[in-house]
Amino acid sequence: MARLQGHTWPGNVRELANVIERAVVLCAGDHIQVEDLALPNFVKSSTTSPPTPAGNGDFHSQVRESKRLIIRTALDQAGGNQTKAAELLGLQRTYLVKLLRELDIRNMDLVAG
Repeated sequence: MARLQGHTWPGNVRELANVIERAVVLCAGDHIQVEDLALPNFVKSSTTSPPTPAGNGDFHSQVRESKRLIIRTALDQAGGNQTKAAELLGLQRTYLVKLLRELDIRNMDLVAG
């Protein structure tokens, strides 16, 4: 419940309904676990504090790399399926495709890591 309440829900009720429906379908047991929710919080951390700057002072390159990591993780989780990855991220597929071009992310990047 804390994970659901802590999410910003940019897609509002439709996003919440999709997340719950997907969790119910994919849930292996009788109870939905955090892993079943597939919310776009890909960086697992024991703290809720914001990430520390890498120290190189280049904000824009750090943001770009963070976006790349988030998108590549979503594509990994979706088995390379862009439509499913877009759903995981709460994005339109067309916008995800635009980001893939802008960030120069290709399917072979998923395997290469």
